[in-house]
Amino acid sequence: MAVSSFPGFPQEALDFFAELSRNNNRAWFQPRKQAYTEYVTGPAQAFVEILGERLRALSPGIRYDTGLSGSGSIMRIYRDTRFGGDKRPYKEHLGIVWWEGEKKMDNSGFYFHLEPSGARLYAGMHIFQPPTLTVFRQAVADDPTGKRLATLMEKLKSDFLIGGEHYKTVPRGFDKNHPRADLLKFNGLYAGSPVLEPQTLTTPDLVDRCVALATDLLPLHRWLVEVNAGIW
Repeated sequence: MAVSSFPGFPQEALDFFAELSRNNNRAWFQPRKQAYTEYVTGPAQAFVEILGERLRALSPGIRYDTGLSGSGSIMRIYRDTRFGGDKRPYKEHLGIVWWEGEKKMDNSGFYFHLEPSGARLYAGMHIFQPPTLTVFRQAVADDPTGKRLATLMEKLKSDFLIGGEHYKTVPRGFDKNHPRADLLKFNGLYAGSPVLEPQTLTTPDLVDRCVALATDLLPLHRWLVEVNAGIW
């Protein structure tokens, strides 16, 4: 049955992650899996659908999946501890993604990140796959398309966090004095909203706030969708 409204995340969801951050171990989590389902993933599934339909009104190709396997919109809480020194078994936040294209990690989309101190909405691509990185650089170097990106990024940076810059130098094959040399150093491109306060997360206003932010972020998302599809 389709969800018709979203009342906000319960306060218990924020409390769950606050407690998890102090007790990030299996002995604490295992007896509380039912609470995680009731207060976090259950409401998250409703949020995915409600906001997903609103995002489709902005960009009809948006996709979402309310499944809990990790392949859909809701990120799994379990961390991959095989590499690196951080062996905490659980993520201390909720991550949700809506994407436009076949595979969510290969395409631009919107990402919602919730933790006890608040939440942010992001748009873009965290890391480009090699074919996308190649076409991204070509698009940045192209005058009409690259100028359009530079203009919209200039507008966004006053209110949004900009991420994705990775390389210290301009990649080989491009003029180091290119007018958009800074953008050529990116290996992903995304923008994140100001923090949505905890008191907003537990109210029906959350969906409208996210839609307003997504509207501001839409030009970046559309630019990436078009470039990734090769229609620029």
